[in-house]
Amino acid sequence: MVLPRGSAGTIAELTSLGKAAVFVPLATSAGAEQVDNAEHLATNSAAVTLVGHA
Repeated sequence: MVLPRGSAGTIAELTSLGKAAVFVPLATSAGAEQVDNAEHLATNSAAVTLVGHA
């Protein structure tokens, strides 16, 4: 189990390795791209989001 931020590089590495992870997006990231990354995984049935995009 990995507890990373939701950067695109980290998501790519962990999904290619098949590792389980709980992503904690950085709320203050510019443009909220880490939240967008999490929502993309959820849309494609690769994740479940607990809190939506604000």
